[in-house]
Amino acid sequence: MVKSIFIIFFFHITLTYSQLNSSEECYLLESFLSKDQRMIKVKDSLGIVDGKNSLNYLEVVRNFHYFSDTINGFLKNIILKYNKYPGYNIFNSSCSHSFWALTQHQEQDLSFQKQVLSLMKVACDSNLASIVDYAYLLDRTLINSNEKQIYGTQCFFNEKKILYELAPTEDIENLDQKRIKIGLMPIKSYLDLMNRRYKEKSEN
Repeated sequence: MVKSIFIIFFFHITLTYSQLNSSEECYLLESFLSKDQRMIKVKDSLGIVDGKNSLNYLEVVRNFHYFSDTINGFLKNIILKYNKYPGYNIFNSSCSHSFWALTQHQEQDLSFQKQVLSLMKVACDSNLASIVDYAYLLDRTLINSNEKQIYGTQCFFNEKKILYELAPTEDIENLDQKRIKIGLMPIKSYLDLMNRRYKEKSEN
């Protein structure tokens, strides 16, 4: 039943997409991002409280996948419409960031993430997109391709140590220099922040 609702919703978006203007696209992007973040929060909380093998957790994961597929179609339509990354010359900075954030979560479609990454690089070179957002998406696609990341934005949770650790990263010796150059905090501060947030979430 839930799957059918999402499929119907997807086709509705696809059929009416050509009628949307940029303001309406922005509204949908930011609405999708808000729902996406809420679903991730619920999923992560259930994973901690009920365990990742619980029926509640698995149901939320299935619903999240259906929703992600709907978002995927909408994001692809935006790329198809503009034939470029929707940077600051198309959307405002908040809306452009929402497009990036939703793309960042499209891990079931690595080829699309790489397509967006390529278009985003062109936008960044013209100061039409965030270089920090680009670094996060670049690292995500590298890790998902079983390669080492460059900027150290991606971490993994070590369940034995109960803390976040840095995912495989190239040129560790110069990592802080690369991060600071584009406006990211030093890696130790970043990891400390990740683990502090996890501890606070676990205690609530």
